[in-house]
Formats: sequence, C-alpha cells, structure tokens
Amino acid sequence: MDMEEKTAEIECFLNRGWDGKRDFTYRYDLTPREKELLSEWLPAFGKKLAKAARRLGVAGRGAELSLSWNIRTALSYLNLGLEEIDPKRLRGYGGMSESAETELRSELSEISASVKDILTRLPRVDEEGRYADDGTSG
Repeated sequence: MDMEEKTAEIECFLNRGWDGKRDFTYRYDLTPREKELLSEWLPAFGKKLAKAARRLGVAGRGAELSLSWNIRTALSYLNLGLEEIDPKRLRGYGGMSESAETELRSELSEISASVKDILTRLPRVDEEGRYADDGTSG
C-alpha cells in the first residue's frame, strides 16, 4: 500500500468513527480533539505528498486494478475469516454451550451463503479487469 492509499485509509477510519460505524478490528479510542486534529491535518498532508511525488517524478499511479476483482478478493477473504470463527476453531478461547455453538454455526452458514451468492453473481475478472472466461475487459 502506498502513502496515498494509507492516508486515504486513515481518512476512511476517521469517517467511520464520526459516523458511529464500527468494525471488528479497531477500538475507536480517539478523543474528539484527536479526531479533529487528524481531520484537519490529513488534507494538507495529502497535498504535500502529491507535491513531493510530482517533484520527485513519481506522480501518478501504476496500473489501475479492477474494482470487481478487488471486491471479489475482499469477499473471498471475508469468507475465509468466517471459517476461522467456527466454534470448533474457537475452543482455545474457552467453552461454549451446545446451543450457542448451534446458533453461531447457523449464523455463520447464513452469512457465508450470502457471500458465496454474491460471488457467483459478480463477474470473474483478473486484476486488470479482463473477464476470466474470455479475456475481454470489464
């Protein structure tokens, strides 16, 4: 991930925090002042990065990746993560009642089926956006 993408990722996290959205990875522990400080600083920092990149002759991005490919990859990764929280894999964290195991498996199965359904509906493309079945671009 390049510096520009990392900066955009930080902005995304800040926006999610402001919107009250949460994810499973981070505890949103910034104070309102810290969020404000970062929100004010990031745009100027991004401009400095862009200016330095142009001055150094490294402005512009490489080849664009297919959004469809990127989303399919992220959804496939999500499905792998779902497999990792199967009750039999969680035994090292302590016991779980049989009813809780059954409920968790049911939820995981439903979510996984939904992800797999979406994956079957999205076109299969490679990183460059060529359709996997015929080599044309999408």
